[in-house]
Amino acid sequence: MSPGDAWIDLAWLIAAIAGIFTLLILRATAGLFLFDHGSEIVVQPFAIGIVLLLVTRWLLRRRGQTTAAIGLARYPVSAAVGWGLLAWLFCVILNAVIVPLLLVFSGGNHLENVLAERTEMIQIMASAPPYWILPMTLFVGVYEEIVFRGLLLSRLRLALGGSAAASVLVSAALFGLLHLSQGTLAAVQVFLMGVVFAIVATRRCSLWPCVVAHAVWDILAFVMSFALRDYLPQIGAAASQAASRAAG
Repeated sequence: MSPGDAWIDLAWLIAAIAGIFTLLILRATAGLFLFDHGSEIVVQPFAIGIVLLLVTRWLLRRRGQTTAAIGLARYPVSAAVGWGLLAWLFCVILNAVIVPLLLVFSGGNHLENVLAERTEMIQIMASAPPYWILPMTLFVGVYEEIVFRGLLLSRLRLALGGSAAASVLVSAALFGLLHLSQGTLAAVQVFLMGVVFAIVATRRCSLWPCVVAHAVWDILAFVMSFALRDYLPQIGAAASQAASRAAG
């Protein structure tokens, strides 16, 4: 497969992603097929994931490749779990260091806006039906890794002349950008997560550790959302006070 072929596949993938988000915007603007927050957060990921998996399958078949070519070959379960948990832990540590620094240096007003974004996202996540959390998070963990750390990352590396660093950063930047609707802080967190997962996928030559790490991250995010939803008013009040002190 040539770099030119990789660029063509990237164009198809990006066009598919752009098409999906354009349809979502048009649907919201026209008020068509809208669901309540609890159903929306379940239906939308499944719909997006199914379309992108079909596009990925089509592109692989066009190139005569199997899923092993993008990191889905057989891999020891113990290694997938072990490396996956290490990747998840590193994401937690990275976020714990970088995100507070960004908030501190961004100023009080921005801090209040970011906390408002996170509060809204927690409310949306907490509205999801509990029995859908496990299947949804597992599905999202699988499809996003196949698309972003599998197809996108492998094609970027070939298109960019084999540069691992450039392909890791570009894939993570696109991954973060597509989560910008969840807020600026979420986009930064997702970018950092994308960098870690892309490095693991590249070094381990497998997506399975990334699938494990991604699923653990998402499951814990939903669990924390359910745990925090009753305390959102107190958190919001404390955030406003902190932002006022920072501004002063």
